Amino acid sequence: RGLQGKEERGAAALPFFQPRSSRAGRARGRARARGDGRGCARVAMTHDRAAEALMLDHLPLVFSDTEYMSPVDWLYFALWILVDSLNMLMSVNICRSIAHRTWSARERRRWLAQLELERVAVVVPCYLPNEKGIIFDTIEHITSRLDYSGELVLHVVYNTPTPLAEHEARLAALHGKEHGAMRRRVFVHKVVGSRSKAENLNHVIGTVLDPEVERYVAIFDADHHPDPSCVTTLMAFLLQQQADCVQGSTYIRNRQWRAHASKRWGLPAQLLAWLLANFIDAEFFVTYFVWMPAIELIGRTGFFGGSVALWRYDSLALYSFSTQVQTEDIDASARAVIGRQKIRFCPEARSGELSPANLRSFWRQRQRWAIGWDQVSLRYLSAISHSQLSCREKAGLYYVFPGRWVACTIGLIAGIVHPVIASIYRGYPWGPWLNGALLFGFFFYALSTLMMVTQLVYHREPRAWPFVLLFYFAGPAYVLLQAMLVLQSILSIVFGRDGGWVVTQRAGAGADTHAPARAVRIPRQPRAEGDVVIWELVITNLVSAMIAIFVIMLFFTPPVIALWIVVCVFSINVDLVGMMWVVGVPLNPIAFVNLVMSVGLSVDYCVHIAITYDAALIAARKRGETGRDAVHHAVSFALVQMGVSVLKGGWTTIIGIFVLAFASSVVFRTFFTMLVFVVIFGVMHGCLLLPVLLAYASSLPTCWVRGAEGASAAGSGDARTTHPVRKAAQA
Repeated sequence: RGLQGKEERGAAALPFFQPRSSRAGRARGRARARGDGRGCARVAMTHDRAAEALMLDHLPLVFSDTEYMSPVDWLYFALWILVDSLNMLMSVNICRSIAHRTWSARERRRWLAQLELERVAVVVPCYLPNEKGIIFDTIEHITSRLDYSGELVLHVVYNTPTPLAEHEARLAALHGKEHGAMRRRVFVHKVVGSRSKAENLNHVIGTVLDPEVERYVAIFDADHHPDPSCVTTLMAFLLQQQADCVQGSTYIRNRQWRAHASKRWGLPAQLLAWLLANFIDAEFFVTYFVWMPAIELIGRTGFFGGSVALWRYDSLALYSFSTQVQTEDIDASARAVIGRQKIRFCPEARSGELSPANLRSFWRQRQRWAIGWDQVSLRYLSAISHSQLSCREKAGLYYVFPGRWVACTIGLIAGIVHPVIASIYRGYPWGPWLNGALLFGFFFYALSTLMMVTQLVYHREPRAWPFVLLFYFAGPAYVLLQAMLVLQSILSIVFGRDGGWVVTQRAGAGADTHAPARAVRIPRQPRAEGDVVIWELVITNLVSAMIAIFVIMLFFTPPVIALWIVVCVFSINVDLVGMMWVVGVPLNPIAFVNLVMSVGLSVDYCVHIAITYDAALIAARKRGETGRDAVHHAVSFALVQMGVSVLKGGWTTIIGIFVLAFASSVVFRTFFTMLVFVVIFGVMHGCLLLPVLLAYASSLPTCWVRGAEGASAAGSGDARTTHPVRKAAQA
């Protein structure tokens, strides 16, 4: 871009991506063939002018024209083929799932009136300190509003770390009695010593329920209010599909504006809680009605989500809930599917739950879910391969569990990386292959969008449509959120910080919904005197290193460039210290050594760009250019000539040390984590922040940035600086 003429356009590519036969080369060959020496010389001069312009103009970099594709083009094309393949797989199975569910619902309605429904035991686990304000409403709802023609018995099983005499007395008064408008019997069970939902469920399933009487078990969380037809739909679907478990869907029942009114916290908190509730409600709809049924067809199985599910007791009793993982429901699902149990999705069986009280509760809930999924994925990698499942079923489980990491990466490429690249290089010809891949992917994305809209119109009221559409088309932001959660969960697992969990504070739960949620985790040890000493050493070493870097760079660059390098290196290390806290790396002697060593590693990413910029600025001053144009061209040339090498260096560094992520030694795992973030922050600072700072240098005094002496020396061909330190270095 910016080069004129047919001959110059072929010379515009970078040397690394140069086509085998450029237009200038072909023109020179034609001139040679006809013996036209002047034409050959003229073409060579044109080629030289184009090469000189290469140093000063924006370039198309890696994308192809209609005549050739560079190696990076082919790599990008291969990535898009993978994106299109997953997109096509999901879109086709979304259509299949909708057609299958439509036919199944029609058949179910035909024989449901003649079906004799059997007895169902509804189990509601409860953590009393967090749910004491909502459990009685849930009991009233289940015993009064569930439209189930068969016999239904409610079992409330709860635990509490501290005695709550008033609420426990109210629960005890309900035990063994009929309650509600439909006079359904309620049983209350307190599990002494329990600390989790998993222990509550294991107690009631293993010691309370009678397998001769309770042949079917429905599980709902304490904040759930099932729709009147929910249990009936679950039972009919389970018998129709001959499944062992049927998983329903959830929505947010407190998404109305008035449900978040708070005199204490005012309008901003109410608005935030209302937006959060509607965002989660839209996410649940797209997840349960669009994505999960399609994933079930791909993986040949659904999975149990912890609530709104109906189990056959014989199947449920085979798999106790684990207390060693964050998501005991997904762990039980994995073991059940490996044991060839049949789990199916039925999104038409719906139940309303309460939204998290605030953003902190929402983030902690999603952290727990992400860690739980990754724990299960890592735990059963080998068990899936050694199971008796078919090859297609194994492939489906790998797609559901570890495949979510690949899907997250593909989503980042399609939703974040590509829009950024397309906005930077808009208007440049991408070539027929890349354009074909993009159009192919757009077709299937439009198809899945159309299917989502049909489900939205059919299953949801019109007031929910704007939020669902907004969520669906804001997919890149959601993909970025999921990527952050996956990255943090993986690092938490690697560093052994996945043992604790935080109870989700619910909006409208009868307590202070903006108070911090009650945490259940191993307490941390108080800071020792050695920690203070290490912090002092860190600060001393970092300050000394910054001073040394600035002094040394004065021998090779002007003061302003040396200052920007120090700023970037200091920022990289501050980011690294902050990331250590995020991922849970303690500041011990091991981390201290890596932190000090990272100073030398982070310099590398900034110095290459800065030195190349300095050399390009000298060349620009030689040609007589001054002001912002010279600085702008020098920055462009530095990114073009050195930016790709910096990116490749960072990427290959991560590849080279990736095996250390699976090491058993804490030393190696700490080194891996910190070096990965040094590379990430170093590339970001070197290729994003530093060029901006260098471009800003054009507004500084001329004595700091190749000033008047550069312009005056342009006529004589000498661009030497008058700065004493740099003059001595040049001499």
